[in-house]
Amino acid sequence: MDNVIGIRVRDLIEMTVLKESHVLAGFGGLDKRVTKVNVMEVPDIVDWVRPGEFLLTTAYSIKDEIEILNTMIPAFDKLGLAGMGIKTKRFVDTLPDSVLATAEAHNFPLIEIPFEISYSDIMMPVMSELLNRQSAMISQVNDFNRRITRVMLRGGSLQEIARAIQKSVGLPVAIVEPLFKSV
Repeated sequence: MDNVIGIRVRDLIEMTVLKESHVLAGFGGLDKRVTKVNVMEVPDIVDWVRPGEFLLTTAYSIKDEIEILNTMIPAFDKLGLAGMGIKTKRFVDTLPDSVLATAEAHNFPLIEIPFEISYSDIMMPVMSELLNRQSAMISQVNDFNRRITRVMLRGGSLQEIARAIQKSVGLPVAIVEPLFKSV
């Protein structure tokens, strides 16, 4: 369900709050889905992340060994993270070419976030968008359930059930009943 509801990284960076951000590397991963936002301020963050997360960081906890991202990025990718937003110009001015190459090799989006944008300025609109999408999905599921339940409660045929499903999903539907087929 997260793959349906999440926001693609490319859509995330088009949100008003991130309009001034820049993709540094990982262009091939811009269609990954963001389903949560997390903050990295500890060096052992790999133990605390979950699939679909977009990680925000100033890189403070790794500022003296920024090359550790060459190890972290493959781990993040394997764990299913959607990407990372990094605020440069605070603790790290730029990312080394090796880190950018690692992100590019793993299609792991690294997004440079302007220094003046706070985490909450990013997290609130992203979480609101995710909640809106979840609410819309729940509404669609409820509508589908009501439609099918009405047909079934009035003793509708398999053909009527198939029509109700088709109306909900907008695709052709076939119901195959193997009960009367000879073996």
